[in-house]
Amino acid sequence: MNSLFIALITAPLAEGFIMGDLCHISRAPVHSINQRRFALECCADGPTTRPNELKDLPRIFPATELLAKALKASSRLKEDYSIANHRQRMRKFAAEQLSSFSKELTKPLGIVAEGYGRILSRLPPFESVVADLTIRHRELAGFGSLKDTLDAIKRLRKNTTLLAKAYIHAGAHAESRQAADSELKNGIAELESLWKAEAWVIDLLNDMGRELRSVPVLEDLATVVLVGSPNVGKSSIVRAISTGEPEVNDYPFTTRSMTLGHIIDPVSGTRICQVIDTPGLLPRPDEERNEMELLTLASMQHLRSITVFVTDRSGSGGPHSSVHAQARVREELLRRFAGEGREWVDVVSKADL
Repeated sequence: MNSLFIALITAPLAEGFIMGDLCHISRAPVHSINQRRFALECCADGPTTRPNELKDLPRIFPATELLAKALKASSRLKEDYSIANHRQRMRKFAAEQLSSFSKELTKPLGIVAEGYGRILSRLPPFESVVADLTIRHRELAGFGSLKDTLDAIKRLRKNTTLLAKAYIHAGAHAESRQAADSELKNGIAELESLWKAEAWVIDLLNDMGRELRSVPVLEDLATVVLVGSPNVGKSSIVRAISTGEPEVNDYPFTTRSMTLGHIIDPVSGTRICQVIDTPGLLPRPDEERNEMELLTLASMQHLRSITVFVTDRSGSGGPHSSVHAQARVREELLRRFAGEGREWVDVVSKADL
C-alpha cells in the first residue's frame, strides 16, 4: 500500500480539502485529484470478485404455502389396487400419504437450517461482522436470536416427524379399513394444527433472511476507508474523488447509510478502487458503541484498506465532533490500527470555511 500512500499525499484531492500530517498541514491551494493515477496506484494487482454469500441464504415458502404443497403432493398418491384386501390396501395408503405429507413439510426445514449454518460459518470477516450486527439488531428489537430461531425450526421439524411416525404406525396397524382411514385423516389434521401453532417461526426466519440478503457487500478491491467523527465531511470527499456516481449502501441495523464511490480506469472502464465513508465514531469504549460505530471498526479491521482520517476544524460538526473529541478518536484509532502495517493518511475537510 506504500504506492497508494504516496499517491494520496502527492495528488491534490478536491476543493475545500487538504491533506498531510495533522501536526504540519500544508496550506497550498487544492483543486482536483489525478483520479487515474490514484486508481492505478491504489490497486496495481487489479480487482477480484467477492461473492455475496449472504444472497445465497436458502429461502423457504411461508407455512401456509408449504402446507398447501404438502397436501397437493400427498393427494396425488392412489390406493394400490393390486392389494386385494381392503384393510391392507388402506393401511398402506394411509402410511404412504402421511409419510409423503410429513416429508414435504420437513425437507425444506432441514435444508434451510443446514444452509444458514453452512453459509454464515464461511462468511469473510467483514461480512460476518455485518451479519452479526444485523442479527443482534433484530434480537434487541424483540425478534429473538438467530440461534433461537433455528432451534425452533429444528424443533418443528422434529415434532412433525415424531407426530407423523405415530400416525403412520397407527394407520399401518389399524384393525379395519375404516380405522386406517380415520388415522390418516386425524394425522393430517393434527399435523396441520401443529404447524398452525408453531410454524410462525418460518415467517420469522424469512424476515431475517430478507434483511441479511439485503446487506450490501463490498467488492474485493483495494479500499480507501474514510473515518472520523460524525458530520466531518466524509461523504463529500467520496463524491469529490469518485469517477462514477457514488452508491448509497443501506444496512438493516441502522438508518445511517454508507456512501460508496469507485475509481474507474478510463481506459478499460473497470473498477479498480473503492472509497467508502463510514459512520462517525465517538470517543468512548467499544461496549458503549452502537452498531454504526462497530461497522466502522469492522471496516478498518477486516478490509484490505488504507485509512483516511478526516478532521473538521471549522467547528460546524456539532458538539459530538469538537476538535478535542476528534483528536481523541484519532488517537484511539492510531493506537489500535496504525501499528498493524496499515497506511494512514490525514485529511482536513471544510478548509474553505
